[in-house]
Amino acid sequence: QRRIWVEYEDIPQYMEQALIAIEDKRFYEHKGVDWFRTAGAFVQMFARMETSYGGSTITQQLLKNLTGKDQITVSRKLTEIFGALELEKKYDKQEILEWYLNAVYFGEGCWGVGIASQTYFGKDVQDLSLAECAAIIGITNKPTYYDPFYNEENNKERQEVILREMYEQGYIDYDTWQQAVKEQLVFRRAPNQEYHQEIYSYYEEVVIRDVIRDLMKAKGINFDAAEKLLYSGGYQIYSCIDTRIQGIVDNLYSNPDKMPKGGRYEQQFQSAIVIMNPYDGRILALCGGVGEKEINFGLNRAVPVTSGGVNYGGATRSPGSSIKPLTVYSPALNAVAVTPATSFDDYPVMELNGNAWPKNSPPGYGGWTNIKTGVRKSINTIAVQTLQALGVENSYYFAKEKLGLNLVEQDMALSPLGMGGLTYGLTTIEMAGGYGAIANGGIYNEPIAFSLVLDKDMNVVLDAEKVQKS
Repeated sequence: QRRIWVEYEDIPQYMEQALIAIEDKRFYEHKGVDWFRTAGAFVQMFARMETSYGGSTITQQLLKNLTGKDQITVSRKLTEIFGALELEKKYDKQEILEWYLNAVYFGEGCWGVGIASQTYFGKDVQDLSLAECAAIIGITNKPTYYDPFYNEENNKERQEVILREMYEQGYIDYDTWQQAVKEQLVFRRAPNQEYHQEIYSYYEEVVIRDVIRDLMKAKGINFDAAEKLLYSGGYQIYSCIDTRIQGIVDNLYSNPDKMPKGGRYEQQFQSAIVIMNPYDGRILALCGGVGEKEINFGLNRAVPVTSGGVNYGGATRSPGSSIKPLTVYSPALNAVAVTPATSFDDYPVMELNGNAWPKNSPPGYGGWTNIKTGVRKSINTIAVQTLQALGVENSYYFAKEKLGLNLVEQDMALSPLGMGGLTYGLTTIEMAGGYGAIANGGIYNEPIAFSLVLDKDMNVVLDAEKVQKS
């Protein structure tokens, strides 16, 4: 979203007064709910059978914007009322005004007065006149209808209504009112202020999605509400990135000439990478594709498609033989079904759809072979026999519950677990987590991209849950 956060002390007094005059004239008197307006709204609902309740204070409107709950129902209105009362117990009026003026939509893709002032008048919000402040506040009621680039007459009409309210409520004197009404509004964009979308890195996108997912869970809110909190809450997010390692990854992955190509036409191979600290799960570096990243939240080959109800835009791929240490050898050694010295005969061990189980080529079948050599050479028949000794059910539950692999019941068979031909495949981040457990002596740490989220008052909003299994 397009937003320039503006602190309360930098918001013009006229901007604050214009908002209060038109939206909530008893804002500084009530404690979150204007009971006079609320009573009138319920009279309309029950006596006149009207469904537009109205009566919302600035605090209630802020809640509606942050939660995304704007259904026209009695239960929603009651929830909004009690939520506003609770909000004003914890935060002062200035904080609420700051959040509101930075959170609401002002048309033209603008969220908050900071970017709105740049978009409509080509200047910082601190430099706006009374007339300009009223014009911008007027947009919030119906952003498209009162958008001056869409209809300047509608915006002027709304601006004059706000200015009259400011005069009648004593915020400005008669002469100031008339001067503001007569002021010629010049709507223009500042030179070089056209909006250019910032392209997030793959790592930044994972952090954003992870924080939204955890906010949804922690606060019991939907995706839209969590996203608004993230972008408008003034949060400080502490990621786990190691900028030195990430720099090395970016230098490699952003330059296709440094990455492998193949095939008849030297086609560019695609790739993803996750580098994590196996001892605590911190993701130190991550990249979801080869070449320059040109869009936000596109395909990220390092992460899942979805997680916790959040779309990550990821992808799963067949892990092939790289799954053997995770689904075959680790669970078998852990259960003492085999030891590194255990030997199996590398021969056509069974029939697979009428054919001998795939041999490694070259050199083909090699006779009696111990587990250590089977792992080193990734010998298919040794993996299959080890899996038979362990049992596919034991392998399945070990990989799923101990190593965090997202397997499905169809994968509970020799071919998927022994050869990696899974129903849906796995992600790079899952594989990193699984192999991290091997490096960490059998203790699995779930990969994490951020460790802590604080609000602007340094209160803890999220402390990343560290999932560890052994």
